[in-house]
Amino acid sequence: MARKGAVEGTVVVCAEQTAGRGRSGRPWLSVRGKGLYMSVILRPVRSDLTLLSIASGLAVREAIQRGSRSAIQIKWPNDIMVAGRKIAGILCESVFHGDKIGCVILGIGLNLNHLPEDFPPDLLDHAISLHSVSEEPVNSESLLDALFASLRKWYGRFTSGNDDAVLSGFSEHSVFSKGETVRVTNTEGEIRGTYGGLDMRGGLILTIRGGQRIFFDASVRSVNPRGGAKC
Repeated sequence: MARKGAVEGTVVVCAEQTAGRGRSGRPWLSVRGKGLYMSVILRPVRSDLTLLSIASGLAVREAIQRGSRSAIQIKWPNDIMVAGRKIAGILCESVFHGDKIGCVILGIGLNLNHLPEDFPPDLLDHAISLHSVSEEPVNSESLLDALFASLRKWYGRFTSGNDDAVLSGFSEHSVFSKGETVRVTNTEGEIRGTYGGLDMRGGLILTIRGGQRIFFDASVRSVNPRGGAKC
């Protein structure tokens, strides 16, 4: 649809995905009728896709938080978490024409009404649904309305260059705290250091033996004082 010229803001929502995927091609469980699975066509002038992903995460977090008594947090770069378990994920995929961005497909997968038995055993300790958090069924249409409103707000901040609002929003709701020891995993393997927040482009700052590195494409886990993985 994007290649055929569909306008920015075009949304596709489905009841089920037969080949849902997340970052690095990992599969995304898309149980029929249980979640909110959607893609949005965006045509930003800016190509700061890490910041766009973060702004989108803030929008999803805000929409979920309205109906939850539990704190909804963001794990860099694009996971939405509750009590250390994943409730939603975001995937930004882009098409460039030369050095100019043609379009971005913003994919959002949100666990709405999954029950524990809907998750395979290997995900039970890592995934959760909004139903489990709120202890009542979730109306997907109401949540979709709230999500559209939040997306308009945070995408507007991104496109207008209000990066301070995006970065401060992330800092306020981040799973990680500055000074926390974390493990970053990328193509080099696992790198351990101290979390230093985000730079102006949305990259993760890691202090390693007195020096700093910035990561844009990696996974990160925090480490508790006993050395076990927290999330």
